[in-house]
Amino acid sequence: MSASPLPRRQVRIVVATHGELARALLGAVESIAGPQPDLIWLGLAAGESPDMFETRLASALASDRPALVLVDFLGGTPWNAALRVARSREQVCVVSGVNLPMLLEVALLPTDDLEQMAGAAIDTGIRSIQLNPRRLAAHTDATRGDQVA
Repeated sequence: MSASPLPRRQVRIVVATHGELARALLGAVESIAGPQPDLIWLGLAAGESPDMFETRLASALASDRPALVLVDFLGGTPWNAALRVARSREQVCVVSGVNLPMLLEVALLPTDDLEQMAGAAIDTGIRSIQLNPRRLAAHTDATRGDQVA
């Protein structure tokens, strides 16, 4: 008995980062949620020019499918390249600050609405950043001027 193929989503998800981070994030998502045929990664190699990376990114986004591009940080080469590609394609949305919870959320989201996916990526990315509760309570007490034991 063979497993049935995963349904293809309309939106392609591209993770574009410096180095091997994108590949590692995709590997982690697949270890949790199984194969992700519509999720691809691009890593900016050491010494690779921004123009070469942009060409590879444009190629990955060459189809008419809408795409959500998740990059590592605002202002870096993957961000800048993705913005340049998005200028010529209305159905490309770029979000910075990719992390594992964000990527897992959008990979498993049961929608193909690009704006909804981008919003979910941002919301999950923000919510996933936390300080452990004890430290948070101590920090709050200290900012109010309370003594912290």
